[in-house]
Order: sequence, then C-alpha cells, then structure tokens
Amino acid sequence: MDEIGYNMFKNRSYILTRNEKVIDVGDAFLELTGYTQQDFLYKNMFEVCKEQLRLTIDICDADISARDKEGFIFTKTFEAREIYMFIEEIKNINEKIYYFVEKPDSRLEYKFQYVEQISLDNSCGICIYSEDLILLKANQAFLNYLEEPYNIKENSIGLNINRFIKGFEGDYHEEKMREIIKKREVYRISQYEHKKSETCKFYWESSIIPILENGRVKYLIQNITDITERILNRKRIEEQNRLIKEQKEQVEAIIENMSDAVIIFDKAGKYTNFNKTAREDYLPILSNLSCAGDKIGKAECYDMDWNLIPEEDMPSRRVIRGEKLLGYRICIKYEKTTMYIEVNGVQIYDKEGSFTAGVLCCQNVTEKVKIKNKLREREEKYKSLFNKMNLGHSYYKIITDESGQPIDYIITEINPAYEKITGNNSAKLIGKKATEAFPNIKKSSVDWIALFGKVALTGEPISMEVYSDIMDRWYNVNYYCPKKGYTAAIFSDITLIKESEKDLERIQKRLIEAHELAHLGDWEFDVAKNNIYWSDEIYRIYGFEPQTFVPTKKTLSKYTHPEDLECVKQAEEDLINGTLDSMEYRYMGANSKMGWISLKAKKSFDKNGNLIFLRGTIQDITERKLLEEEIIKAKEEAEAANKLKSEYIANMSHELRTPINVMLGAIQLFELYVNGDMLSNKGNMVKHLASMKQNCLRILRLVNNLIDTTKIDAGFMQIELKNHNIVSVVEEITLSTSEFVKLKNIELVFDCDSEEIIIACDVDMIERIILNLLSNAVKFTKVNGYIHVNVTRKEGKVIISIKDNGIGIPQDKLNTIFERYKQVNKSFTREQEGSGIGLSLSKSLIEMHGGNISAKSILGEGSEFIIELPDKKIAFEYRKENYVENNHNFIEKMNVEFSDIYK
Repeated sequence: MDEIGYNMFKNRSYILTRNEKVIDVGDAFLELTGYTQQDFLYKNMFEVCKEQLRLTIDICDADISARDKEGFIFTKTFEAREIYMFIEEIKNINEKIYYFVEKPDSRLEYKFQYVEQISLDNSCGICIYSEDLILLKANQAFLNYLEEPYNIKENSIGLNINRFIKGFEGDYHEEKMREIIKKREVYRISQYEHKKSETCKFYWESSIIPILENGRVKYLIQNITDITERILNRKRIEEQNRLIKEQKEQVEAIIENMSDAVIIFDKAGKYTNFNKTAREDYLPILSNLSCAGDKIGKAECYDMDWNLIPEEDMPSRRVIRGEKLLGYRICIKYEKTTMYIEVNGVQIYDKEGSFTAGVLCCQNVTEKVKIKNKLREREEKYKSLFNKMNLGHSYYKIITDESGQPIDYIITEINPAYEKITGNNSAKLIGKKATEAFPNIKKSSVDWIALFGKVALTGEPISMEVYSDIMDRWYNVNYYCPKKGYTAAIFSDITLIKESEKDLERIQKRLIEAHELAHLGDWEFDVAKNNIYWSDEIYRIYGFEPQTFVPTKKTLSKYTHPEDLECVKQAEEDLINGTLDSMEYRYMGANSKMGWISLKAKKSFDKNGNLIFLRGTIQDITERKLLEEEIIKAKEEAEAANKLKSEYIANMSHELRTPINVMLGAIQLFELYVNGDMLSNKGNMVKHLASMKQNCLRILRLVNNLIDTTKIDAGFMQIELKNHNIVSVVEEITLSTSEFVKLKNIELVFDCDSEEIIIACDVDMIERIILNLLSNAVKFTKVNGYIHVNVTRKEGKVIISIKDNGIGIPQDKLNTIFERYKQVNKSFTREQEGSGIGLSLSKSLIEMHGGNISAKSILGEGSEFIIELPDKKIAFEYRKENYVENNHNFIEKMNVEFSDIYK
C-alpha cells in the first residue's frame, strides 16, 4: 500500500522506521516493553533491536513476508517477552513497520510460578535459558555466582551463555548442555568446584531441568546451591581424621623409634608394651619379670648417692602411687655391667580420673655420666693448670645494652700468673666491672670493651700482639669464646721481646738502607732444590718492583747482556766447582736498563762435605764502571791534550819565530844600509819595511786571536747586536779582498737572492768571520781558481756560503777543523802558515749570534763553508745601521787577517 494513516496503528505493537531510523512507536509496544517513546525515537533500528530490546531474531535475515518468526525481547526491567515478529515494507517512501505480537500465556512468571517464588526468596540461585542458551531470567543469587561485570541483570540478561561464562564455548559444560537438550534428560551435579582464583574456590550443587513444549526442549531451568561451607566442613573433618590418624601413627612411630626406652604398665603393674629401645636394652634385665614391682633378679639398683633402692621405692611403684618422676637418675648393676639410667615417669588417667596406665621413659645416660666424670676430672686438671700455668689467664662476662651492643664486662676469674704478669691483685678485680677496676679504660688507645664484646658475641677467636697503655706493657694475647657472652684470654708479657724487635728492626732498617745506598742485594741458591732467592734490592737493581717475578736461571739468562751470557754460564759452573768466588758482568733490566753487576759468593757445605748452598751479594757497580770509563777517557783526552799542547807550542813558536826572523833579517840589512849608501838602497828598504810590517801584522793577528779566544772562554766577550743589511755587509767585505785575490788570479763571485736582508748582528764579528773564511779560501785555492760567495734566506735563517775549488779537506778531518789548535797539516814544512785558531774563533762568534757553521769538502776539488744565522731583528731598534765601505779600521782588520798571504 502507498500511504498509511499512522493514527490507525497507534494502539498496535509496532515500531515505524524511515531509512532504518525510528520515527514512531506504537503505544501497545511501549506498554509491552516498559520503555517511553523518547527511548527509541531517531535511533538506528539495528542498535535498538540489539542493545535495548536484545532481540533474539536477526532482523537482517528475517523474511519480511513471514508472519511467524518467534523470539524474545526484553523489557526495560529485563523481563523476557516471547513474541511473533513480522515486517511490512513501504518501498516508495523507504519506510518499514516492525510488528511485535506477544505470544499468549508465554510469560515466564506465569508459566513457572515456582521459579518466580524461588527467585524472590534468593535462597538459591536459579535461572531460565532458552533453547539457544540465552539467559531469559535469573535471580540475584544466581547472578552473584557470575564474575564481574556479569553479576548484574543489565550486563547478563538476554546474552548467550558463552558471553558471560568464560571458556564455555568448546568446553565440557557446553557439550553437557547440548547433550541435555538432545536427550531431554534432567542433569544433576552433586559437587562442582568453581575457581574464581588460585586461592578462592567455591563448591556448588546444581541441577538442569529441560522443559518441553510440542515435543522439543523449549527451556532449561538451572538451580545452583552454594555448598561450599558444607564441603569445607566435610573436608575439614576428613582432614582432621586424617591428621589424627597420621599423628597417632607418628606418635607410635616416634615412641617406637625413640632413642629413650619407653615402658608402659597397667594399674596392676603388669607390663603391657615396650618400644624398640626398651626391648633391645632393658628386656634382657626385665625378661624374668611380669610386674613392675618384681625384684630384678641379680640386678641391683642404686641412687646417685650409691644407696641401694628398696623394692617399694622402685620408679614404677612410685608412679603407681601417684608420683611424677622427672630426671630421676639410678644406677643398675647387672652381672658385669653398670648402667646409668635417667627415668621420667607419668600416670595416664581416664575421664573419671582413675589410673589406667603408667609410662616410664628411660634414657641410658651411661656415656653422659662417664663424660661428665671425665669432664670433672678435666676440670680439676684445668683448675690445676689454670692456677699453675706461667701464662696469664682471665675470664670475662660481657654486659650489653638493650640493642645488644657491649658496654662493659665483668672480671669473673683470673689465675695467679695474671697477678704476677700484670701486678694486679685478684681480690681487687674479680667480680668488678672493667670501668670500675680500670677507671681510665675508655681513654685507652685500644677499645677493650668492643674487642672483648666481639669475641663473646660472634664466637670468633682473635690472636694479636697488643700494647696496653693501662699496664704500659706489650702482651701476646689469644682471645676466645668459651661460651656465648663470655670472653677468655691467655696471654704472656712480650715487652722485652718487642723492645728487642725494635732494636732488630732498627738494625735491619739501617742494613736495608745501607744496601739501598750501596745498591747491594743478597741472594741464596739452594743447590739441591735448584731454587734462587733474591732480596728486594736486587729487583730494584734490575729496575723491577720487588717480588715481580720468581728468579730462576732462565730469568737470569734473560736479563744478562747477550755479549756476557757465555761468560756468566761458565762462571756459574766455576762458582759451584769452587774455582771462582766473584765476577763482574753486564745486565739488561726493565725498560732496556743496562748496567754492571759485581757478584760475590760464599759456599756452605753439609757435614759430609757436600755443597748445599751458595750465598752472596750482588752490587750495582754501573757508576763505578762509568767512572772508570770516564777516567780512562779523561786520561786519553789528557794525553791527547798534552800532545796537542806540545804541538801547539811548537807550532806557535814557529808562527812567532818566522816573522821575528824576517824582521831581524830586515833590521840587520837596515844596519848595513845605514853604514853604507842609504839612498842607493831605497827600493830594497821599502821592500824590507813592507815585509817587516806584514810580519808584525801576523804577530798581531795571532795575539788578537789568542786574546779573543781567552775572552770567550772567560765569558768577557760581549756581542753588540744592531740591525744591518747582511747582504750589503757580506758583499762589501768580499769585494774589499779583491787585491789579495788578484795576486793568484782567482775569480771572486758574489751572489744573493735579494738586495736586502735585515738581521740583527755584530758587524765587527761578522767581519772577523768572513775575512777569516775568505783568507783561508785564498790561501788554499790554487792560481786561476775561483771563490764563490752566496747569501740566501731560507726557513727563518740567513745562509752565507763561501765555496772554493782549492786543495780540499780530507773527510776524516772535517769533524776536527773547528776545534781549537787543530790543523789539517801540522808539519812545519806546510805550504801555508796558520795557528789553527781562526776557524775555532769564527765558530764561537757565529754561535754567539745563535747560528752555526759547517763544512763540505772533497779532497783535491775544493771546500764549502756554510754559515747559518737567525733571520731576526731587534725590536727596540727602529733604524738599520749603514755599513761603511773602505773605512780605515776595516782595512787594518783585513790586512791583519790576510797577513799570511804575501804580495
């Protein structure tokens, strides 16, 4: 139909939806479910059916043409209502009408009134399931058995059982429920254990009753009764009975297996039971007895005072009379056996208080009595030893505070030796607290109370040497704990020993220090055991920490210089054979340390004359060896110096005599000229005057060099630095020597990298240096040779090179030419003159500038002298000095320096 008048359906039970949204609800449906219209309007129909109504019919699968779909819905108060449902669809406006018709006489509260009554009573849990196992009804008692949150109606009514019982699906319970529905039989569980947790268990009694309609199971009614208390009570009783039985068996087993003998007798005195120990130990004595009061055959019983016990006072008779015996000790003598027994006896009474049986518990204490007797004997011996021993002995009881910490001790016992050693009287000490007996005890350097307390409370013995400032003595003490809370001490006075030890320690310390100062260590070699002992000083000699390794022959070889190894091995054999008692060799120690060792040995023999020990010393003689080497070297140097001195004096004499002879010859000629015709010899006179002047300059040069050398040695030579263009200085000096160069037709070349290099230098010293090197170059360069002078700057240095192609210098002389008085040719017949001071002086002047000089040469090809000067200026000088060419002083210096070169 195309249109529907809504008012005509108002009293019917329906829900009207448009696009699956609720737009109207019939009054009859609201009355049926207990909801209001606002509870449904504008909600999704699927959510309404699933969440609010909990409809058991799937509306998605429902055949809208069918009018007999059956199921359940649930009211607002969670009451189940069995309904027919069909759907009418209005296609052109996307509307649906869901009709819900309650089945007549289907309400559970009317069908199962007894269930309703039980539910209201809540005395037991009861519920109703549908055939699909949907929970239709349940009282609170049933819900209480469910776990949270399903223990309230709104979270469980209308749900399938597998939703609120965990693990139901696929479990034994699901299988059982399906079986009940299939077989239609009542199922009862007399005891079901339900675990809420590992420690929380409940026991239920339950039955499930299938309700049939039209030949099939329509409902399942389950009732549950909590029988936890009943089950627990039953189990408790069973457990108590089991425990009683076990305890009875345990008591019987304990009695049977007790080390003490147990004998039971009745009120008539008749023996009724013996345990294992009684049967084994006492039955031979009691085998001829039937009653507790019978005389014990040949056995005799004595009390501990050795009084014979009469028959009426035997332990069993006394128990029958009503006495309780506790620790009653008797001695039984039977044939050749003496047995000591400690007896405990009690009565057993019935409910009316009548004597029913007596029990004797007998313990064989024969060994204990024997031990006690031995202990008594030992105690007497101990007392005797305690009083007669030479060692001091004392006994203390520790006093503690509430926390168990020792705060004092009581002196309980001291022996006579204690009095003798300490000088204290026992009458003034015994029974007193330590703080009373020794008022200054807490000021002592030793905490005696804590010390005694530690031994007494821990039981740990302590042995120590201790100084008592109370007694002003040294004692060797052994503290021990004779029993908990007590400390005993055995001690001796060792004051004299300690004083002797101090003296010995001082002597040993002095000996060790002497060994250390002398680098002297001692050693010992056990011939039989092949063991070597070293003192600590020997380790230090080798450069090791003491006791770093165990000395052996292998380690000795390892730390012996390889060149001396064979000699040392041979020396070891000679030491053992007695043909050698000392040797010196080199060692290689830690961190490549090397030195010399002096080893001395002494042999020890047994009574049969066999060598058993080698003992001796090892001394580090490295300093002595070095000193000896220095002495030898100094001797050689002194001899060389002496030889050099002789050569120098001879050379110097030659250097002085030659110009003097020349000048003397010239003077003699002048005398002849004066006596003759002077004017006719004018040319010769000029020539001789020039020769005299040159030789005077030679002597002046020699004297100047000697004076300057002496000033440098004495530290009087001062350097005056000024900023100069070193290029200009060297160039001017070089070019000024051209007159002397021309004499041998030598090519003189000056070259440089730059026109100006300003450095701080002493120009006078530079002149001396360059002139000396140039004069040497001129002297030793052949005719038509060359001399090249070059100035360069390189890596913070100024390098001046003077190179020639002269006679050269042998390679073995290059290292000595800068040494004072050293000459390549020392003979008096050498071609060129010279004192051997010039190069040495030049080197000293260069070093005063912070530079150095070196030489390269090939014999027969020439030499090169290289000067390196620092490329530095003085900061406080703001102008550079100009080097003045051809000044009179320079010409004089040049003439002096070139005085060996004859024009």
